[in-house]
Amino acid sequence: IMPIRVEINKNIVLLECLLNRFGQAYGDSDFHPLRLAAVKHFEAYNGAVPNVEEYIHESKPLAWAVTVGEPPKFESLGLKNIDSKTMWTLDKGKAIKPYLIDFYDGTDFEGFYKKALPKLEKMKKGMESLLSETKIIAMLEETWGTKLKQEMVVVLNPFTQGSTGPQIGNVNFQIMGIGDDFRKGQAIHTILHEGSHPIAKQILKSYWKEIDKKEHLLEKALKHPKYPKSYNYWRTCFEEHLIRAVHVGFINPKIKDNYDIQTALDWEKDRKGMVFIDTFYENLQKGAISGSIPKILEALK
Repeated sequence: IMPIRVEINKNIVLLECLLNRFGQAYGDSDFHPLRLAAVKHFEAYNGAVPNVEEYIHESKPLAWAVTVGEPPKFESLGLKNIDSKTMWTLDKGKAIKPYLIDFYDGTDFEGFYKKALPKLEKMKKGMESLLSETKIIAMLEETWGTKLKQEMVVVLNPFTQGSTGPQIGNVNFQIMGIGDDFRKGQAIHTILHEGSHPIAKQILKSYWKEIDKKEHLLEKALKHPKYPKSYNYWRTCFEEHLIRAVHVGFINPKIKDNYDIQTALDWEKDRKGMVFIDTFYENLQKGAISGSIPKILEALK
């Protein structure tokens, strides 16, 4: 089993410094001392303001940033096996590039980065020891009943509250927003959730045709006021339900104390709009998730 790599990415620090300068990073600026330091350090910068409509969402430039070399050239790293959906994401994310070059040229970013690096290195060590204690990959493989084909890389990002898990070629990145009150449980939970996406996609590949036949059920989910509008695609809806049911049933009870499965299922239904989660959970078999898909499909109404 390949261990999970933990990285600090200079492009991501640069990108977040720019976004924080113009209030475009997700969440509160006092989320982490390094984030506050970035806001203060660059407050006098008066270059061009990035246009959110061009890059759509913070997650897109973040994904792009890990596919290119260091500033100010940002040369493409020539990654292989990138699917069309990811290409679209990277293309949108690339809209940030001219603003980043201006920002890099017009500030003393290198000085800021040099000062922040020891703190980032310390966070990296903490994350590495946490991951070696937890045996995440073994837990994922055992639960899903399949081997992980991707390499997993965690990139620490204390400059935002958002986390994103782009799968780029054969690498499953976890670009992780980390707060000052870094909670171990939260970090493990995020990595397990995002790390489950490539496994779920692998399993679902041979079932999409059958899954698509139930597409009319998406309407039911969309009617729930708490159902995330970003999941307005039946395949995404199905995949999210599957991952959450697997986590609630088989992963969370292992990593959380006094965990009640039914309470958690109700929370997913009421708070997250996962209207079919009971049906998924009732038809799942641990370590044989793939074989459970036909049963779930049959039971979905």
